[in-house]
Amino acid sequence: MHKPYSIQVELVSGCTRQCEYCGLQAIWKTGDERKFMDIHTVDAISKSCGEFLDKARVEFAMFGEPTLHPELCDALLLFRGNFPKCQTMVNTNGDLVAGKTFQADRIAQYFECGLNLLAINVYDSDEKYARLLAEAKAAAIPGVVVGEYTTGMNYYTYKSPTVKEIIFVQSIALHNGARNTRRIWNHGGNVPAEIIEKYGGRTDNLPLPNMCVNPFREIAFRYDGTANICCMDVKGEYPIGNIADSSVEELWYSENMQLARRALLGKDRNFAPCSGCNSPGGFRRALENKWFDEKSKGEK
Repeated sequence: MHKPYSIQVELVSGCTRQCEYCGLQAIWKTGDERKFMDIHTVDAISKSCGEFLDKARVEFAMFGEPTLHPELCDALLLFRGNFPKCQTMVNTNGDLVAGKTFQADRIAQYFECGLNLLAINVYDSDEKYARLLAEAKAAAIPGVVVGEYTTGMNYYTYKSPTVKEIIFVQSIALHNGARNTRRIWNHGGNVPAEIIEKYGGRTDNLPLPNMCVNPFREIAFRYDGTANICCMDVKGEYPIGNIADSSVEELWYSENMQLARRALLGKDRNFAPCSGCNSPGGFRRALENKWFDEKSKGEK
């Protein structure tokens, strides 16, 4: 039974935008209902990760814009101090760091606080994308490499806790499906079918008869410290527990997670949120077939 490769942390519930294809629409409507993860919760998650894991990717995103958090730098510092071998990533829509122009000083501060990867999703035009990319390269932040996701950079793979990269990502709305890892899914059935179909996706044949790897490879924390089955669980329909009551290790091997994994290994998605989810389940799914083997339990 291996440990998680990815820790998803929702520093903020709420966003600067209301994209019609985002699952956030299911829980956040007015534009003012922003909720922030308490810095003590960040401390608890990072400490528990450091005690349990040798290394892992830590991604700040989920259902909110992480750069809205007033203590983002403190959160980065806590993860760097409590979990030295983590690789931190901020996945942003860029509104606060590259809205009109590239904010080099603000971004440089994030890297000084322990950030490894900054993924800037330019949800506007390709022209704006090209301009911001050029501005970032011209800014030449010391020690920081600037690149494009479309040229081979893969931020879903652990590299190093010392890497410093800015990765520009073209609008998923304009380029949905251009890469397998850049697709619009319905976030556990929380995006209306007509919207998914508008962008070329499918919502028929649900629940899908597919195994899914998410609960085998990531643990996802909402803003209040609750761990859900995965990063697609917008409404918290399958909660695992809370970091206030359990360690990351206890949550990872909890009965609720094991029940979900056993069902998914059998290609059974007849439970929320999986029953309404149109995500095919990730890559190399057969790797998890031996999860419950007695022999593999010694690897826990």
